[in-house]
Amino acid sequence: MFVLAKDDSLAPYLADLVVPTVALIALAISNHLMIAQVRARRRLHQITRLTARLAEAPQAIAGLERQLDSLERHVDSLPDSQAMATELKVLQGLMSNLQRQQIDRTGLAGGPVLTGLPPTGLPSPDNTAASEHSAPERAARDAMASDELDDKDVLAEIHTALQDDKVALYLQPIVNLPQREHLFFECLSRIPTADGAVLVPQRYIQLATDEGLVSAIDNLLLFRLVQLVRTAQRDHLNVGFFCNISDATMRDTGFFQDFISFLAANPSLSKSLIFEFEQAVIDADDFDTRINIQRLTQLGFRLSLDRVTHFDFDFADLAGQQFRFVKIEAHMLHEFSAGGTAPGPFKAIHSDFRRHNIELIAEKIETEEMLADLLQLGITVGQGYLFGEPRRSQSDANG
Repeated sequence: MFVLAKDDSLAPYLADLVVPTVALIALAISNHLMIAQVRARRRLHQITRLTARLAEAPQAIAGLERQLDSLERHVDSLPDSQAMATELKVLQGLMSNLQRQQIDRTGLAGGPVLTGLPPTGLPSPDNTAASEHSAPERAARDAMASDELDDKDVLAEIHTALQDDKVALYLQPIVNLPQREHLFFECLSRIPTADGAVLVPQRYIQLATDEGLVSAIDNLLLFRLVQLVRTAQRDHLNVGFFCNISDATMRDTGFFQDFISFLAANPSLSKSLIFEFEQAVIDADDFDTRINIQRLTQLGFRLSLDRVTHFDFDFADLAGQQFRFVKIEAHMLHEFSAGGTAPGPFKAIHSDFRRHNIELIAEKIETEEMLADLLQLGITVGQGYLFGEPRRSQSDANG
């Protein structure tokens, strides 16, 4: 057995070895702690980032839900292939009719009369931007410009508007009373002239009718209105649109058949469209007209009676044909209520309207005094320059 003898002479050397060794061990421990600290900080940073992401998760999910809702609305607004094919068929028929009418009038076959319907946007009736002319001044200016044209010039303007697809869609608000909140919009066609004025309807409607062009104007207006309604429904706007259908359009068998097919393929339009007919057309009680009206109401569309010239209403017949609105000019209501030549007291007539679920709309209200008289008669819906002039629909103006 070997025993290491104790030798005090080695102590200094051992001491010299111990100090560096301890230093190396301490350095190793320090390095290990530093590495552990760096790893801990990195892990803490990762945890902090993860916590922040978790905190943002509800907002991100909400954003995704909004995007999905928007995508669903967009998909819902897209017409199916069958409806699109039907619409194209009707548009092709409209273009063919316009082109045929041009050939009949001029004896010359030109290119396509209609280049296609521009996208129609939402109305902007509240757009009260400054203008060099007030509403009455603009109306007077347009009336004067229209009167300065002879019949030949007016027809030339109509043909140009149809050929260049310039028939404009104008909208006038219909409001509840006395609040004056917008309930509906009346859709009107207007013919712009080369000098920037607008032909007033009383100057061109009869000429267009005599020349067989009024149905072309009406048909174009109908399809621009359909695009506007689609936009309003896509944006979930609860508003209705009144659109007049002339007797000439009702008698255009080929177009009206295609139009009925188109409406049947787009049932949602019945919620927003109200078709207007003149009292004279309904009084004529034409069999074909009554059948066409029935076809519209079977699809769920509501009807309105306008251009009223007498107060001898068959309330039961109107209600049976689904007439839900009757428009009467304000001055006629005033004369009627004051006695005049009206057959019976106004309150009785107004009561009959209500009993048959027909809303009376007073139109052409232009002054506060006129409105005050109508409010005393219990009128609750009105239309006229007092509440807003007809304005060109926004995207139609931009088109």
